[in-house]
Amino acid sequence: MVQSVNSAIAGTTSAVASQPGQQQLGQNEFLKLMTTQLSNQNPLEPMDNGKFLAEMAQFSTATGIQQLQVSNQKLLDAMESGQGLQAASLMGRSVVAPGSQLTLAAGQGASAGFSLEAPADSVAVSIRDAAGQVVRTLTLGAQDAGTQSFQWDGKTESGEQAAAGNYSFSVQALAGGKPLNAEAFSVAPVQSVLFSPEGVKLELGNGLGRVALSQIKQII
Repeated sequence: MVQSVNSAIAGTTSAVASQPGQQQLGQNEFLKLMTTQLSNQNPLEPMDNGKFLAEMAQFSTATGIQQLQVSNQKLLDAMESGQGLQAASLMGRSVVAPGSQLTLAAGQGASAGFSLEAPADSVAVSIRDAAGQVVRTLTLGAQDAGTQSFQWDGKTESGEQAAAGNYSFSVQALAGGKPLNAEAFSVAPVQSVLFSPEGVKLELGNGLGRVALSQIKQII
C-alpha cells in the first residue's frame, strides 16, 4: 500500500525539527522533504506541476533573501573595516567638524569656518571668552554660499593679545536685510578613534568631543 504523502512528509518534518538547534529548513532539509513528497505521491493522483513549481519558487525566494542578507552583512562589515582604517590614519591630524569652539595658543591666532545656505550680503563673526564676553568681532563682508573659513589673529578689540585658552564664536549672516542660516565649523585635532554600535567615531580636542566619521567636513 502506498504511504500517504502527508504521513511521509510529517515524519520527515518531525525528524528535521528534532535535530538540535534546527529552527528552520535549510537547503538539504527542503530537498529531503521534496524527494519524500515525490517518492510517496499517489501514482493515480500525481503532484500538480503548478504546485511543485510554486514550492520551488517559494524556496528559491527564501534562499535568495537569506543569501542577500548574508551578502549585505558582509558588505557592511567590509565598509566598517574600511572606515576604521580610514579613521586610524587621522590620528594626530586636524579635521574640520561641526562646532563653534576656538582654541587659542599663546601668542598665536586661530582659524575656523562656517557654511552658508545662500550668498550673504554681510557676515560678522563674534568671538567670546569662557565667560561669554565678546572679545573680538570680525567683519567679513559679503560671502558666497557654501563653506567659508576665517582667521582670528588672536587680538582683542583693543589690539591686545588675547589670553591663551578656549573661546567660542557665532556667525551672523544677512541677505537682503534678513538673517541667513549659517552652520559653524571648528578645527580640532583627532585624539582617538572609537568603535561603537553606531559606527566609527572620532574623539576630537578643543572641546568638540566625539563626532561621527561622516560628520568630518575636511582633513587638514
